[in-house]
Amino acid sequence: GGGVHSMNSAKLLVDNSALDHNLAGQFGGGLFLNGGTADFRNVRVMENTAGQQGGGVHAENSVVMKLRGVKVTNNTVTQASGAGGMWLDGGMLDFGSVTIADNSGLEVFFMNSNAAWIHNSIIWGGGQGAAMGTNVSHAFPGVVEYSIVDWNGFAATGFLTSDPMFLDGAGGQHGLRAGSPGLDSGDPSEQDPDGSRIDMGAHPVVGS
Repeated sequence: GGGVHSMNSAKLLVDNSALDHNLAGQFGGGLFLNGGTADFRNVRVMENTAGQQGGGVHAENSVVMKLRGVKVTNNTVTQASGAGGMWLDGGMLDFGSVTIADNSGLEVFFMNSNAAWIHNSIIWGGGQGAAMGTNVSHAFPGVVEYSIVDWNGFAATGFLTSDPMFLDGAGGQHGLRAGSPGLDSGDPSEQDPDGSRIDMGAHPVVGS
């Protein structure tokens, strides 16, 4: 936990914050979570480094996570087979308006049994079909909708696998360019601040 270390069933709320440029020798360059609940609202986890797993976030022991308006990008894990973005072991995951992209290795690795709802979000690993991974042989348990996900391991349908067209992902700019399939393509029952249909990802484009 280079930035934050939370364990023993803690209840963690991180709101309107940035966790950047932290270093962990083993797990969780930005955050290490062990059990409990974690609620992230409008949080950036960027340019952190871990030695083994979870360059941005490492969560184990069935953490219940809720993410809204969260960006996990440009993090690094030094182990070749590691997940630079998020490493998640068990638990319940609720991702809404989340962008996970341009991390080293896998963007997200699901260990053991996770239950996930991925909604109005972008998880993108460059179009190689390997943004996410799992160690379970059965179909991934969860719902993916109104999202761009660069992975074919879901039994679900209804999400896109198209390039989200970031402004400059490698440079940390994950807003969406004009013509992006993520613009005005989220849940039609939800709106961006300008009253238009909600965009996918953590960066709403206002006034487009």
